[in-house]
Amino acid sequence: MASVTVTVAKHETSLTLSGPDKGMVGKQLRFSGALDVGQASPSRYSLKVLRTVSKGSGTITTTLRSVLPAGDGAFSFADTPTEGGLYTYTVQWAGDTATLSAQASHNVTVKG
Repeated sequence: MASVTVTVAKHETSLTLSGPDKGMVGKQLRFSGALDVGQASPSRYSLKVLRTVSKGSGTITTTLRSVLPAGDGAFSFADTPTEGGLYTYTVQWAGDTATLSAQASHNVTVKG
């Protein structure tokens, strides 16, 4: 009996993230974006959110609460900076057996 190997291409994945370019210490920042995984409903996927703060004394990356997209892929989250510096917010989708991974980042300069 012969065997056949079939390679299945994964769906392209698109991930966007937008938000303010500037912020102030103690003032909430709001971000929004969208996950597009092709034909599947993105609401079943959890997105990892990272915050990286860069300043003169170094860089610190913190994992924030994950976000779940709505049925249309839209998501939002908020964060309140506690110190000044360059903040980079990154949203990551790890991919799965049917979709490719994706990542989107957004920078905010926070004044203290």
